[in-house]
Amino acid sequence: MKMINCKNCHLILGVLLFTLVSSVRAESWGTLSGQFVVQGTLPEKSDVLVSKEFAVCGTDIPDDSLLINTQSRGIANIFVYLNHAPDRIHPALQNSVHQTLEITSENCRFVPHALIAQTTQPICFSTDEGFLHHIRAVSFMNPSISQAVADQAQATFQFANSDRFPIKVTCDTHSWMQSWWLILDHPYAAVSDKDGRFKISNLPSGEHTLTVWHERCGYVVRDWKVTVREETETTLNAMKVPIEKFQD
Repeated sequence: MKMINCKNCHLILGVLLFTLVSSVRAESWGTLSGQFVVQGTLPEKSDVLVSKEFAVCGTDIPDDSLLINTQSRGIANIFVYLNHAPDRIHPALQNSVHQTLEITSENCRFVPHALIAQTTQPICFSTDEGFLHHIRAVSFMNPSISQAVADQAQATFQFANSDRFPIKVTCDTHSWMQSWWLILDHPYAAVSDKDGRFKISNLPSGEHTLTVWHERCGYVVRDWKVTVREETETTLNAMKVPIEKFQD
């Protein structure tokens, strides 16, 4: 048997091993979680001014623009999302890429107040409150929305382009109704819950830049640098946000 003379075999083997390790590492994923809490004296609970449809809407609709849990001091409805789509998306997230998202009007409030949709996901608004709603939204990257929706009816909206920050959605017939929609071209985003907590699962491991945004102040953090560890949940220390940030 003739032996192969390979002076650089160790180099070739090293390159092959490096490529193999890099390939495995490139397919690793992790979860990112955290919390937003307010610092300072909590504001008193406030309601919005209701001017019609009192039998359905009531007279004490809470102001959804700033919801703080007095026990945990957590801030709800903060958007947390990757600035840009990553090079790869976890296979498990492909299942929801065309899922229709539902938004309704309950007691003259948009539910949910904060919504995240991918450009491939239709948003369906429906109402059964007994009167007309007129949905309006202005997006920098997509055509504006202006559509009346009658009782027991629905309207479906879809956006072709991602936005850099959430868009405001209102109702022309009920001026106090507001919702915020974030349109992205990837699934890596979350909205903080009533305790200010968020979780983004199946992120590519490694370094990422996130945007943190709230309707009262815009950017809480414009470029938040984080590192997601492989095959585990990276839990960040609670971010403490001064109450003044939401009162300017």
